[in-house]
Amino acid sequence: MSLPHLVDQAAAVAAVLAELDVHRDEPVLITLSDGPGFGDLFAGAVDQDALPLVVSPLLSASELAFARRQEPGWCWPRQIS
Repeated sequence: MSLPHLVDQAAAVAAVLAELDVHRDEPVLITLSDGPGFGDLFAGAVDQDALPLVVSPLLSASELAFARRQEPGWCWPRQIS
């Protein structure tokens, strides 16, 4: 991956987050394993001034829900439908 490619992809991700009305310091949950696309998503969230929260893609929805109930003070993302 080249730097110009990463910059372009991060800008595209940031544009989508802006369309979804993600604001500064708002958490964005990333459940993607390391590999192609991860850097784009992480950099795009940072470019949008959002807070990227990286969790294992191996966690199930029930495990994420359990973690959310156990740590309500954490900065959990809002659900976008």
